[in-house]
Amino acid sequence: MQLSCPNNTSNKLESRARTQKATFVKPTLKEVEDYCKERNNSVDAQKWFDHYEANGWRVGKNPMRDWQAAVRTWERNGVGQQQPHKPITKLEQERREFVDRNLSASELDEVFAEIKDEDL
Repeated sequence: MQLSCPNNTSNKLESRARTQKATFVKPTLKEVEDYCKERNNSVDAQKWFDHYEANGWRVGKNPMRDWQAAVRTWERNGVGQQQPHKPITKLEQERREFVDRNLSASELDEVFAEIKDEDL
């Protein structure tokens, strides 16, 4: 006598359904903007969207699976945010001061003469 288990087939189907990958659905720019506003982050939604649109919705070499996670990664890493300005070097500051002096032609000749003398 052979016993059959009617739930065996349904268990296999449920198991397969759980292991199948969800199909990625590309978000709209509006969805990304709304998600960034909801998270109150400073990720530029347009920049984020354009980046992944240009890269075929891939994260490295892998197809994207979760766009919200990708936004959170940009948020965490500070990508797409305005970076602080680099401090001005001493040489750049001197250059700016020199340019701001609005020297006449004769004054410029004197400066160049001084530079020539220093180089010798």
